[in-house]
Amino acid sequence: MALVAKSAIRLSYWAGFAEEGERIIHLMNLQNLLHPASPVSMRHWLRMFRNGGGVDPGYRGKAAFVLAVGLLTVHLRRLEKLVYCRKLRDLEIRHPPIFILGHWRTGTTFLHNLLTQDPNLACVSTLQAFAPECFLCGGHVIEPIMSRLMPRTRPMDNVPFGTAVPQEEEFAICNMSPYSFYPGWYFPRKMPELFRKYVLFEGLSTEELAEWAEVYRKVIKKATLAPKQA
Repeated sequence: MALVAKSAIRLSYWAGFAEEGERIIHLMNLQNLLHPASPVSMRHWLRMFRNGGGVDPGYRGKAAFVLAVGLLTVHLRRLEKLVYCRKLRDLEIRHPPIFILGHWRTGTTFLHNLLTQDPNLACVSTLQAFAPECFLCGGHVIEPIMSRLMPRTRPMDNVPFGTAVPQEEEFAICNMSPYSFYPGWYFPRKMPELFRKYVLFEGLSTEELAEWAEVYRKVIKKATLAPKQA
């Protein structure tokens, strides 16, 4: 089974980010619990805070709340690492992923959703992207909570939204590693720097690029292990 990966930003440019960023930030702020980085580890959150230049005073309460939500998943992350570490290491990706590249508002989401209707294809779902380190063991706990809190459609285009719909794997990369430009949505003053480094790969060392590729492979492997959601 091949995996369909969507990177609707890879062919984008910085000048077009402002309007789209406002829509995405609105989606992220619908509920504190819905913050895409809520299920990540405290260590990763603190690394994002440090790399982002800290949190402004007016947002520290929200940041603390989101961090507290992440602490609730610590045992799920540890269990998943214990149960699936060897399986992930030994898993071989037999079919190369299908990548969808394009600019925002050009139909990439529609194509992504359309392709994943094929039972021979899989994708990274919203649940897997938001909770990439604990969905295999804890999906049955996290999914009902996410479903109750999530809007039924995306605010920017009214496209159906939910835990099982195809999602950009960039969220998963962001929640597992520092090698993503998505923290720029949380720390917008850092967005130009993050965009250049993790979209254009400017100034990225050979070691960082290898680590980014390893995280990407892990995201694909975990999505491959997961049962396909209806």
